[in-house]
Amino acid sequence: MKGIVIVHEGTEEVASSEVKELIERESNTEKTVAIFDSNEKDLEKLCYEGRSFIKVLKFISSFEFKDDFFEKLEENLTDVKVGKSFRGKCKRIGKHDFLSHDVEKEIGSAILKNNKTKVDLEEPEDIVYCYIFENKCYLGIDVSLSDLSKRDYKIFVHPASIKGTLAYSLLRIGGYSGKEIIVDPFCGSGTIPIEASLFAMSKSVHYYSKNKFPFGDKLKDDIKERKGKIYGYDLLLKHILAARKNTKIAGAEIEFSKVDISWLDTKFDEGSVDIIVTDPPRLSKHFKEKDYRNLMKELFYQAKYLIKKGNITLLTNKKSLPIMEEEAKRYNFLIDKFIKSSDELIVKFVKED
Repeated sequence: MKGIVIVHEGTEEVASSEVKELIERESNTEKTVAIFDSNEKDLEKLCYEGRSFIKVLKFISSFEFKDDFFEKLEENLTDVKVGKSFRGKCKRIGKHDFLSHDVEKEIGSAILKNNKTKVDLEEPEDIVYCYIFENKCYLGIDVSLSDLSKRDYKIFVHPASIKGTLAYSLLRIGGYSGKEIIVDPFCGSGTIPIEASLFAMSKSVHYYSKNKFPFGDKLKDDIKERKGKIYGYDLLLKHILAARKNTKIAGAEIEFSKVDISWLDTKFDEGSVDIIVTDPPRLSKHFKEKDYRNLMKELFYQAKYLIKKGNITLLTNKKSLPIMEEEAKRYNFLIDKFIKSSDELIVKFVKED
């Protein structure tokens, strides 16, 4: 039996590492997925304890297609067995000449040909999940049942808030192990610091909603005492208040303060921070080039003071990157890792000796 996890583009290696850490299995990665040998218990563990996964599936098959998608879909569903009821579900990324609804109907037709079962759109025993990324299709039985990237603690949301799965991936790309002193100077409603805290404590992001899993009664937790310290700062008090409320809901432990980035060097001794991980503002029609350049200049000036041997990992976009890189070089930070994730870019800068 094999399992498959669906993840954000560019975070496949993070997901592969997480599979290895949680169930001691090696993965084969392709764009937005990792595939591995597994069993039912392993997949349940990944659903509950995983942090980078959007979906966890019992893997059926995969195939590439051109104009023959529906023919290949039916072929790959011929021997699939389901329970007393089922439904088809489809998620597509890319441009296709068919709709997700068309795919779901075809799944239903193909399964009904070879199973004594019925379609139940409300409470099916099994969900046959079809994930299409560009011209590659992956089929599986949905074990997670819900979107694992959703976080129940995100009640008070910043308008530019990122998904918890992406925030966690940023942390791991930045080398966060749960023991470091870490700073997010643009914390917004707190997603990155909260994900850092829960990871450091080995506390599931689904801890307070384990009853949503059909196997919830079997789940166990081994919450650890957090090591290292996590700091979240933002210029606006309303964001800090939102972050504190979300942190309380999550059961996390973080120090938040309303601080302008230009004052960070008053909060720490020189070289006392290990990692900076953040999602800074982007260059846009509302944020002009001059102001953006000044912000990046201040960010890397502060990073040079705060970090001795660590790194700064940022989420940005193609338009903002040239200015970001110019200001990074001004303060001896060079790009160590560059990852495209959908319309976003994950960039890890390290301090040159």
